[in-house]
Amino acid sequence: MTKTQYVWSPVYVNALIERDRDADNDSVTGTNGLEERLYAIHDANYNVTALINTSGNVVERYVYDPYGVARCSTGRLVQAIKEFKLSRNS
Repeated sequence: MTKTQYVWSPVYVNALIERDRDADNDSVTGTNGLEERLYAIHDANYNVTALINTSGNVVERYVYDPYGVARCSTGRLVQAIKEFKLSRNS
């Protein structure tokens, strides 16, 4: 099972700061097994538009339609963001 940890901003409720992930399913490597760290880049509406690694390279990109639905993605984070937003609204 892959472990993932999300860190959200205290300034804005839906502003993702970073995602740590156990990329190799080995709990020995990295801090608690979370060896992949990606930082979120936002647009003016706090939508995540890209995730960058610790070297500053873009790893995942996101494009949204006018209703806020992610239309293009190269990653699994879109579903996590949707689930988080839904849980905050219920």
